Amino acid sequence: MKQTMSKDPSALLASADPVEPSPGEAEGLAPIPASRSLARVITLASFLLLALWLALKFLFAETYVQLIREDGVLEMAQFFSYLAAGLGALLVALRFRRAQQSLLGAAYLVLALGLFFVAMEEVSWTQNFLDFETPDYVLERNTQEELNLHNLDTVQPVLHYAYILVGAFGAFAWLAVPRRRRDRELDPVWFVVPGPTLMLLFLPVVAVYGYFELLAPLLQAWFEADWLQPRIRMESEYFGGGILWRDQEPAELLLSLGFLGFVLLNLARQSRLLRAGGTSLSRR
Repeated sequence: MKQTMSKDPSALLASADPVEPSPGEAEGLAPIPASRSLARVITLASFLLLALWLALKFLFAETYVQLIREDGVLEMAQFFSYLAAGLGALLVALRFRRAQQSLLGAAYLVLALGLFFVAMEEVSWTQNFLDFETPDYVLERNTQEELNLHNLDTVQPVLHYAYILVGAFGAFAWLAVPRRRRDRELDPVWFVVPGPTLMLLFLPVVAVYGYFELLAPLLQAWFEADWLQPRIRMESEYFGGGILWRDQEPAELLLSLGFLGFVLLNLARQSRLLRAGGTSLSRR
């Protein structure tokens, strides 16, 4: 006999087993994480990664410059992070499809395809591995002469603003969730809106690109101070403390980890939701 769950995810909340909240959660101060241990790991890792970034930048400048160079270790880390997030999102989509959750399944399929696309962009569609030549059409229009879209001269002017918008959504969208819904672990809103656990992973890209594109030009116009402008290249005299365009790489890595954390938390949340609905993912 085949069992299926309701097509309305919110309908499952009434039948879900009650969850014993902590004192803070009972007061509605924060959403109950799908996996408390996973949420704690993500929060701790966020603080540690931010501290490591600042320590390398200000105390170990030579090592930092090597890490943030083009096609360096941080770009490869982004590739694997987006790839893993894409695989996780695809699994979430397949689970929702099998549970007859068509809308959420389609949304996560689109998310998975988007994450796979970004992962391939990070390695210039395997050009970084296979070292093949860039087609002439792309070569003439790509600012780094690579086989990717995000470095095209028509895309770059808007790309940084896209980073700001995506990062701002990931960092702050949960504030728009009504307080009465923030302590409901199985509320479907958390499949769309990243929770506060992920804020420190999404926020740096807002800060870095917000400075590059918005704050620095404004301050430079007001005070006519050249030091406010980020350095375009990694000058040999850089010894830490300055602002480099390549500071975008650590921020973009944290953004990729934000997507990975979002998908992992929702894999755990999805498992809890399906169990609460009294259905198995396997067909009987």
